[in-house]
Amino acid sequence: MNKSIFIILLIALMNILFAEDQILWDLGIVIKKDHTNTSDVIKPLISNTQIKPSYVESMKQLNLFDISSLAIPSNHIINLLYWNKQYLKLTEYVNDTWDIESISDIDRIIYADALYQLGQYNQAIDNLNLLSESYPKDEKYFMLALYNKKVGNKKDMVALLKNIIEEHPDSDYINLAKLQIQGLK
Repeated sequence: MNKSIFIILLIALMNILFAEDQILWDLGIVIKKDHTNTSDVIKPLISNTQIKPSYVESMKQLNLFDISSLAIPSNHIINLLYWNKQYLKLTEYVNDTWDIESISDIDRIIYADALYQLGQYNQAIDNLNLLSESYPKDEKYFMLALYNKKVGNKKDMVALLKNIIEEHPDSDYINLAKLQIQGLK
């Protein structure tokens, strides 16, 4: 019995003498070994965190804009590029990997806006015209009107806005359409 107590005390003493900093996450503190003094120093974990979470290093290694390294669905890549305002890369990605005719309406809207942001207004208009029949016409017409305004096609813009006012009286875009027409006068 004396031998087992001696071994336990010896192990405890060795742990104290050769101990490194201890991080106690559940207590929110770091115990730093002070080699100049015989007592340990306790610091709050927030002030001197010694461990980086593993996701920090993995995020540094991920190059968001290197599309070939991403193993996610295409529509998510389009969203990521759009949210990060990588319009040129988005248009290149869509042109290289997708058949323009087979793009979903949501992705087509994103693609058209990326073209618009790049100043390719006529291509953006052409893409909006390819939206399916199930896409809300009032929203489509309003976007087309704004894109035509940018190109300088005021006649087409007014026709599209009047179409919203006449054919879609319950539309959320009706007041905006009226304001756009009034702004031209």
